[in-house]
Amino acid sequence: MENPGIGRRAFLQFFGGIIASAAANPLSAVVVSDDVYVNRKLGLAFAKPAGWAYESIGTFRDLRDEYELATVDPAVDEQFRSGALPIAIVSQAPVKTTIAASFTVFAEHCPLEGDETLMGVLPLVLAQYRRMFRDFKVSHDPSGLQICGYESASYVSSFIYEDSSGKYFPVRHRGVVTVRPPLLYTFNMMDIPEMGICTERQFDEVIGSIRYV
Repeated sequence: MENPGIGRRAFLQFFGGIIASAAANPLSAVVVSDDVYVNRKLGLAFAKPAGWAYESIGTFRDLRDEYELATVDPAVDEQFRSGALPIAIVSQAPVKTTIAASFTVFAEHCPLEGDETLMGVLPLVLAQYRRMFRDFKVSHDPSGLQICGYESASYVSSFIYEDSSGKYFPVRHRGVVTVRPPLLYTFNMMDIPEMGICTERQFDEVIGSIRYV
């Protein structure tokens, strides 16, 4: 069956100049140029909002260890802390010093089996989140969409994020998930409207910029 992505030629038309700019390091799988991220190994590219910055994976690991999830299930908390780290972290401001909007990008083995569909299993994922995050609520139920011809879904939720000192704040979480066998890609985007940090437009632009080959 024909690959439903945009195709290698179109992918290179979009991002060929950026890939060429990395010719001095041909073994590099990831190329970042200005606002565009290209992962040649995964065939994934997207553009971050202007003025936002990439954080290090190490930073995310530190934050994950520092914050409390206020979960009622210690086993779920352990799953979070031992799970896969994102392939990219993008933030509006330095996440270790400033409360700001951010998003993470994950690529992991697709867990769907047989006749399972993304829309069919998402309720189970959201049920897991309810066990993980304090006051987790779904404000926009999952809805299906296509990204570069691949089955995708989007939903919006909110939860309370609490740090180890007891300070907490409400977070709006927008999840966008794409099935591209054998991988599943997830964009987790978070802002804080109640604190005046509202980045719906920027997140719309990020999702609109996603390309798979």
